[in-house]
Amino acid sequence: MFACFPSVSDLDDDVEIAPLFIQKMTDEERKAFDGIFWNPNLDDADKQAKINKVADAFKDAAQIADFKKWKAEQEAAKKAYEDRVAKLSPAVKTQYDKLISLRREAEKIRYNLSPEAREELGDLIR
Repeated sequence: MFACFPSVSDLDDDVEIAPLFIQKMTDEERKAFDGIFWNPNLDDADKQAKINKVADAFKDAAQIADFKKWKAEQEAAKKAYEDRVAKLSPAVKTQYDKLISLRREAEKIRYNLSPEAREELGDLIR
């Protein structure tokens, strides 16, 4: 799902491009959402349940509607991606699985680094 764990500056939502439901979040909601969305230690089902819990607190109708739209787009993109993966030949699928496993492990390592270690690494590993 993620190419690489973002740096702290990547987590700062750009209001110009963020979906409306994120723009309308309180700082606390945004922090909770980002902490869930970018956490590679959570599996997809757990991540979805936690994100839905954050969204359940939304009171603004436009924010709720935009979240539902975003969620549908995310699900459609995931399905399209899974369809592409399903079409891989068995040999390539084996290599794909290895690469995804390595990517996820790297994301977990980066996510679990101390802030000091992240700063020391800087942009050496992206």
